[in-house]
Amino acid sequence: MANICPCTFGNSVSQALNNFRKAKKLNQELPEETVGATVLSRRVDTCYNLEKSDSSWGYFVTFRLENGTETELKVSEADYGKLKEGKTVTITYKGDELVSYLMELGG
Repeated sequence: MANICPCTFGNSVSQALNNFRKAKKLNQELPEETVGATVLSRRVDTCYNLEKSDSSWGYFVTFRLENGTETELKVSEADYGKLKEGKTVTITYKGDELVSYLMELGG
């Protein structure tokens, strides 16, 4: 099911932009972490911009890390296509964004 992003409502544009900038800054300040993980699920989030009559997509993958915790990371469209559920990978991530991954043999 598609979501309508807060950025689609007139006065919320500047607030959404400020929130995006804060989150991006926090991500930049965090260290990169590399860990073994399993792909649990994938999803695509659609953001409709009613003012411009267009839409954009965000790609997300949920991983179960080797310590048992689950985390959802934003990924590129290309990585989304390659990271299939059940695959074992070594991921490097920073904040809520996937930096890189290495697919395990047989995983």
